[in-house]
Amino acid sequence: MTTTSGESTDPRHAVWIALSDLFLDTDVRLHYVYIVRILAASPYSIEELARILNDEVTPVLQHNLMQVAGEWALFPDEWVIAEVSKRRDKRRWLPNVVNLREDWAILSIWIAKVRADASYWDALASLVPLFLSKNSAPCVRSEDLATIYEHDLKPLLLPGCRKLHQESPTIYPSEQEIEANWQRLPI
Repeated sequence: MTTTSGESTDPRHAVWIALSDLFLDTDVRLHYVYIVRILAASPYSIEELARILNDEVTPVLQHNLMQVAGEWALFPDEWVIAEVSKRRDKRRWLPNVVNLREDWAILSIWIAKVRADASYWDALASLVPLFLSKNSAPCVRSEDLATIYEHDLKPLLLPGCRKLHQESPTIYPSEQEIEANWQRLPI
């Protein structure tokens, strides 16, 4: 279904488009907040979202992560919808070769938390930048944010951040820089 402006009203299409960001040849953590927002608002269970990722989106887009220089900006929405729709009900003859388990583990936890408490999304959107930039934009710090920072974000994001910092220390913040970003936030 589409609206008069040409936008799809099928909630599955929005899920496909959001999940397609996981296949960009870039730091996909930049897209986590957007993906969580779209998937948390969808009518699908966490299990169904995982199935959509593995059985519908991955077979179509995994090739991008196997190229020397894959698409790094965004896939066109119409293209994602058309390609996934075309292949959705066809039997797969090739297995999924890309591993998105780490990304999905983080996203599924956050989707569940946002669904349980909608205010969690605001905190997530405010805090995730601490892990992505050496000079993250300030937000208001509170006890709720401190709990989310310490218990929900640090354990999930720090292992990947350490690895990225080792590979590209001029781009990605160190653990100390992440903590300094957190300390600089106004109380």
